[in-house]
Amino acid sequence: MGMSCPACTTRMCVVHSQSFDNTTQRWYRCPECGEGLRTCETIHLGGAKRNPRGSAHPNAVLTEENVRALRDAHERGVSLNQLATEYGLNRSTVIDIIKRRSWTHVA
Repeated sequence: MGMSCPACTTRMCVVHSQSFDNTTQRWYRCPECGEGLRTCETIHLGGAKRNPRGSAHPNAVLTEENVRALRDAHERGVSLNQLATEYGLNRSTVIDIIKRRSWTHVA
């Protein structure tokens, strides 16, 4: 997409672009007169944008095998605090895993 400067009709250059959700903001600057302009555009992603699940997520602390072991240990009677300490998690995170509010894709 080419933008023309409203002041001198020279083609403007993109100096910064930022995307979030379905919106892209672009900041343009004219190389001739220095005039600046910001636009906001809606883009279509062609479907739902999903984050990777489980251990494929870049911030994952656990693996699918860890989740299964954690759930099995809880069924055997290991306390929530012990599991949280063992796996380096917050107690509420352990509860979410056990109640299948997180890591729902792991059987």
